[in-house]
Amino acid sequence: MSKPHQTNVLWDVALLSIRLSTKFVQCYSHAKSPRKITQSQLLTILILKAYLKTT
Repeated sequence: MSKPHQTNVLWDVALLSIRLSTKFVQCYSHAKSPRKITQSQLLTILILKAYLKTT
């Protein structure tokens, strides 16, 4: 039997978060800040932590 196609809700939350945060948040907080991780990525991490209730 084939399994029905299931969506990964966590993946959908992450994609929605990164899509929306790139529209409303600057890439970096300062012009000379280290370019390791963007603010939209940080916001997505915080949203996923809140979604998973691991805060």
